[in-house]
This record gives sequence, structure tokens and C-alpha cells, in this order.
Amino acid sequence: MLVVFAVVFIGCVIFVPNFGSFINMKGLGLAISMSGMVACGMLFCLASGDFDLSVASVIACAGVTTAVVINMTESLWLGGGRVCYWAHCVV
Repeated sequence: MLVVFAVVFIGCVIFVPNFGSFINMKGLGLAISMSGMVACGMLFCLASGDFDLSVASVIACAGVTTAVVINMTESLWLGGGRVCYWAHCVV
């Protein structure tokens, strides 16, 4: 799987203009960071024998709750604290 990923990535760098640029790599890193963190958390659940499908709904709920709290209070710290609370509920 890693070899296939490497071949596709190198092919995109060669054939797609500006694919290998710093701005695009930064954008790709930011886009997959949330999914990567959730995947790492789910790895531990699956490795321990648990099977939990509620992670995606908890992430969606945390995002909506954070947006509402930040919009109502204009406090980034309070909204970020809410995300930490929901992340703790997942674990």
C-alpha cells in the first residue's frame, strides 16, 4: 500500500503543475491532520478489541458545538476547551 501511495504521489508531482509546491504540501498536511489524529485514536480502539463507530458523530458534534460556542461567546479558548471535552469523551 505504501508503494502504491509513493508511486501515485511521485506521479502527481511530475505531471500536475504546482503539486509539489510548499503551499500545496502545507494545505495537504492541514487537510489530513484531523483524519490522521482520529485514525490514530481508532487504531488503539481496534487493537484492544473494541469496535466503536461513534467517533465520526462525536467529531461532528464537537465541531458544531465549538462553532456555536465561539460564535456566541467570541471566545476561542472556551470553544477550544469544548473540543478537548468532546475529545476526552471519545477516549
